[in-house]
Amino acid sequence: MRQFINKYGAYIAAGAVVLTAILIYALGPFRGNPSVPTRAFYIDEATGEESIQPIASIPPLPGKDGKPTLVQVVKVSCDGGKNPRTVYYRKYAPQAKQKIEELRGTNDATKQTEMDDWMSRGEMLRDPAPGSPWVYALSDAGEKLREKALCTNGQIARVVYPP
Repeated sequence: MRQFINKYGAYIAAGAVVLTAILIYALGPFRGNPSVPTRAFYIDEATGEESIQPIASIPPLPGKDGKPTLVQVVKVSCDGGKNPRTVYYRKYAPQAKQKIEELRGTNDATKQTEMDDWMSRGEMLRDPAPGSPWVYALSDAGEKLREKALCTNGQIARVVYPP
């Protein structure tokens, strides 16, 4: 046995390393990616109550009164998450929300592209200040709201998600 190991030991070790690498690569997708957020902040515009919902939800969602008043809250931090601030609220126009929900989960590349288009064109933003209007994210007013997420201290703004 000792002669066998002496003669083929390097090959056995190399094979074990390759096998381990293959297993890690093959099983990697099953571990999940902890850096991908699964939840987001939401606020009920009718009550002002903040909650946490699945990030995959397409706002607006039904609020306490059953009306579509639950919208996503986008928070950023310029100090590594220590002091998050609300930048804007997000929802989708009614027709866009309907189409996104119809197309969601498809493996068809054409339908996926169509869904992405609806998500871009139908996204609406609003300043958190009471009474501020909803604007399309791709409009000039929407761009101004997105600019509020920029840091003035030279840091890169980090979107903050619930723990």
